[in-house]
Amino acid sequence: MHLYEDNILSKPAILDYLQISSQTFDQILALWNAMGDIVRETNGVCSHPCILHFSDIEYLKHLIQHHPDWFLNELQYLLQTNHFVAVHFTTVHQELLQGGISAKKIKKAVSECDEDLWADYVPC
Repeated sequence: MHLYEDNILSKPAILDYLQISSQTFDQILALWNAMGDIVRETNGVCSHPCILHFSDIEYLKHLIQHHPDWFLNELQYLLQTNHFVAVHFTTVHQELLQGGISAKKIKKAVSECDEDLWADYVPC
């Protein structure tokens, strides 16, 4: 912004160098003029607040450990029923990814499933 305001670089030169559109530049310039900075104030919040607590995520991990073939909507239902937390199944998926559980790991666990060994983990 200083280079533009001091007429050191032209707008087309800046757009070409930064590979941004004229509209984006104008928005940044408006923010610069209004705030004196090009960083929006977020008050430390970068995204939506996390709805699931550590215990909820651990519960989901426990369910997957014992039933790796369950679908996300089944996990969502159990989370709502047993922990009283209503979230979308995509939230369940995102939290599992952040917790280190991927579909690839779940597929591997299902493919290695031995019914005799599995019986040791299922409560009567």
